[in-house]
Amino acid sequence: NKAGSAGALIELNSSHPEPSKQVLEALGNLPWGVQIKGPSSKSVAGWRKQGCDFLIFEIENTPAEVLEEGDAARILAIDLAMKPELANTIEDLPVDMVILDAPAPNAPLMITNLMSISLIRNQINKFCLLRGTRPWSTQELQSLRDIGIDCIAVDVSGFKPGELEQFKVTLDKLSKRKSRNEKSSALVPSS
Repeated sequence: NKAGSAGALIELNSSHPEPSKQVLEALGNLPWGVQIKGPSSKSVAGWRKQGCDFLIFEIENTPAEVLEEGDAARILAIDLAMKPELANTIEDLPVDMVILDAPAPNAPLMITNLMSISLIRNQINKFCLLRGTRPWSTQELQSLRDIGIDCIAVDVSGFKPGELEQFKVTLDKLSKRKSRNEKSSALVPSS
């Protein structure tokens, strides 16, 4: 599958509590959504009425009633510092997918970062997105894919000219994920 814009996350704050009509018109048919801090049933219903395709909720300060089924996908933002046994309970929640924030968004992924992501990822069978702020390298993307990250969400506002196009090329060139059975066994030198 080819890389490209799969959706837009509209960031809102107290001075801009909802997207302008111009922003929504500019999105056209591109799926869009919002991350809501401290949502209410009324605010969620309003977003759904505006045609929102996905809603991102935080675990803290989110009433359970906003997770009712509807036309918009329900995404739960979870922290990598979450205890694995608590992450395991997400499986039973009425959410469609989860999103994790990259541990150090502007720094290279370290093995310890991959381990933290994998620890949480292995507790959750739902579709899992990882959000970052920079274009990851081919090896980083392959490592993320191999530990079960299903989708990458990037904030392209900080990309340098040409980085987005190069990132798309990198994504397009990724090889398919190997199943655990297909991975090669360890090579041990003989003595």
